[in-house]
Amino acid sequence: MAREILLAGRTFKVRGLKRKEVKQLRRDGFNLLDLNLAQADDVLDRVFEMVFPEAEFARIDELLNRDCLGLWNAILIETYGSPEEEKNSSRSGNGTPTRTANEEPKPASA
Repeated sequence: MAREILLAGRTFKVRGLKRKEVKQLRRDGFNLLDLNLAQADDVLDRVFEMVFPEAEFARIDELLNRDCLGLWNAILIETYGSPEEEKNSSRSGNGTPTRTANEEPKPASA
């Protein structure tokens, strides 16, 4: 699923990375959750090549670097999720936390 974001007056369709793409990046030496500054430009280029069609590259290269980082952040959110989205998602179940193995059961209220 893709999300449209507006940056610098331009709309971009952003999608998360597929599991196989994350694995390929790791094999190529890029751990998305533990990057160093020396890898930043290379990994942005690689990820943008995976996410955007080739026709978008010229538009992306004309963005300010901070806007490119906005694209990067949107891709990471689509790939891994964000705490804000998880916090605002609807709960599953009845809202009662699951007991742990060492916890005594609480009496049912009448």
